[in-house]
Parts: sequence; C-alpha cells; structure tokens
Amino acid sequence: AAVFLQQTGQTYVNAIHQYCTDRNPQNRFLKTALVHFAVDNNYAFMTTMLRGEATNFLPFNINSTNPPVEGDYPTCYMWKEIWQADSLLNILQHFIKQYKERDKKTGKEKDITIFPRFHQLRAVRNLCKWARENGTSQNYLIEHAAGSGKTKSMAWLAHQLANLTDRDMRPIYDSIIMVTDRVVLNANMADDVNNFEVEAGTVSDIRRGSRNLAEALDDGKRIIVSTVQKFAYALNFMKRDTARRYAIIVDERIPQSATRVPKTL
Repeated sequence: AAVFLQQTGQTYVNAIHQYCTDRNPQNRFLKTALVHFAVDNNYAFMTTMLRGEATNFLPFNINSTNPPVEGDYPTCYMWKEIWQADSLLNILQHFIKQYKERDKKTGKEKDITIFPRFHQLRAVRNLCKWARENGTSQNYLIEHAAGSGKTKSMAWLAHQLANLTDRDMRPIYDSIIMVTDRVVLNANMADDVNNFEVEAGTVSDIRRGSRNLAEALDDGKRIIVSTVQKFAYALNFMKRDTARRYAIIVDERIPQSATRVPKTL
C-alpha cells in the first residue's frame, strides 16, 4: 500500500501516479501482490493488477466519500478494521479469488485476481453475521449501484452462506438458491459463482428443465443457480419440504406472486 498524508503535500492521486508511471508492473514483488492500495487522509483506492498507465484503480471508500472521524483521519478504518489480522485472514480465506478468464478480444486466457471493494465486503459480512445471529426466515434488501459488482457480491454471499454453521457446527442452510429474471445476467451469475467455487460440485447451474431443478433440490445441492420461471416450481417444492432450510438470493425484482418483497435494512 502507498499511504500519503496530505501534510506532505501529496494525496492518493500521487500514489496512483507513482504506481502507474514509476513502478515496473513486471517486478516480481509487485506482480505477485494480491492487492495494491493508494490511501491518503480522506480517500482510499485499490487495484489487483498493475498495467502501467492503463492501471485501473477502484474506490475503496465507506461511501462515495469517507465521513469525518473525530480525532482521527477519515481513512482510519483501513488500518483499524481492514488491515487488522483477523480481517485480513477473513479476506484471504473467503474473498480473494484467483482464476483464469478468456480475453474476449485476443481469445487467450489470463490470470484474474478478485479483491472485494469496501461496500461488497461490508454487505457480505453483515449478511453472514445477521444470518448467524437471526437464523432463517428473515428478509434483507441490499442495494448496489449499477456497475458496482453486484453479481460478485452475490457469488461471495452464496458460497459463504453455503458454509455457514451455527454454534453446534450444523449448517444453517441446506441449500442456497440464486434467482435472476434476466437470461444474460443468469449466465454471468453462473460464471462468477463457478469461478469462486473451491470444492468441485458445489454449484449446480440449472438453466434448462424443471426436472434438473427438482433433482438438485432433492439431492440437496449446496448452491443452485436458476431463473425466476423455474423458481416458481422450486417455491412449491420448498413449501412441501418443511424440514429443510433454504437461503434465496434474488437478483433484480421478481414478481410478488413468487415471493415476499424483502424488508429494506
């Protein structure tokens, strides 16, 4: 991380400039780093890939700006929360993902490292905390702005809920069902969830045939990706199978006839 205090006359802009112009992206130390931060008194930015002047830094702020903190810097959450040992271990275990992705222009595979932005980290951690504390039968609404990584937030959440246990180490949910009402996003969602998979067979991508969905539910698959059209069938199945507990992650709005509208928290 490059941390600049504004008393020196430098800001995060100088840090990003140094990363883009004065650092060799092929340097072994920099190339193998999982994330790079550019931080000053007020703002924090991050990237997982250095590409010279083409490097793209994303905001890592609490909101669009960081609120003032009495007696400290607005970015103090970085060293007080994010960079603390337990937080870093949680990020390493559950959030950092590395996989290969095919470049749409060249057709070649490239290595991808995914690191959560602050709002994604906060959303997933809070939902897991609430699920552990409040149990099932609770509704939550998480709002993401367009282009802010909603699909990846859902993928992180699905995998962590699939492994969430209570105090007796029993799974809180038998299956996680991810629902979307848009075909293109359904493919994107399935890709992200599969890319985040650690144990083979965790994710069942159900895009065709209600029978496949029935088999996935009967077999107790951990994560099931489906469309809203097939979800109506799943809902009828779940009403009959009262012994199992499901977490339903819904992308976009689905008809009120299919499920209740979640509360905004």
